[in-house]
Amino acid sequence: MNPLGQFHKNLITMKNPLNLILAFLSLFLVDTTLTAQHLGLENFNLIEEKPAKETQIGLSISPHGPLSIFYKQELKKNIFFRARLTGLHITRNTFWLGGKLGIEKHFPVGKRWSFYAGAEIGADHYRYNNDDNSYQYRSLNLGLSAIGGVQFRPHKNIVLFAELAPTLSTEFSSPIAPKDKLSTSVPINAGVMFSFKKRARGHRQNNP
Repeated sequence: MNPLGQFHKNLITMKNPLNLILAFLSLFLVDTTLTAQHLGLENFNLIEEKPAKETQIGLSISPHGPLSIFYKQELKKNIFFRARLTGLHITRNTFWLGGKLGIEKHFPVGKRWSFYAGAEIGADHYRYNNDDNSYQYRSLNLGLSAIGGVQFRPHKNIVLFAELAPTLSTEFSSPIAPKDKLSTSVPINAGVMFSFKKRARGHRQNNP
């Protein structure tokens, strides 16, 4: 006879009311504990996995500009934050530093191709001193760009891209240079990015 059957047999043969009450309470507690453990296991198994977010790091080049270090981070599906170090040059007499920050939205076409559009802001700082410091020149260039591009994946971890970035910029300099302070340009950027994904940890999801 199994333990539960033996328990029922002992319960029927009990004559003391106190023993009967204690037996019913024990049975109730055992059943409640088993039910709670079962529900706990079900809730533990309900794990919601967050989708993996993509990170891209690479290089870009423009026909009229220097080599740039490029970084992109997926914020949510098909939305990327982008950052570029567009210039860094330090010598005894000169200092130049430039960078851009922006955001872009992707429009996938199949598994390998994707179009994207976005915007970015940028700043370039340039400083020059001659050897005896008798002449100094400083400038700050600020720009706002619209972004339109296409990318191709020959491999899941390699991204080739090309983009147009129509830009409106203004320059502040000291002393004031004899040229227009508001200008427009349409840079062309192309390059290669190395892509990888890191899957986020899941978390427990309560069973409603």
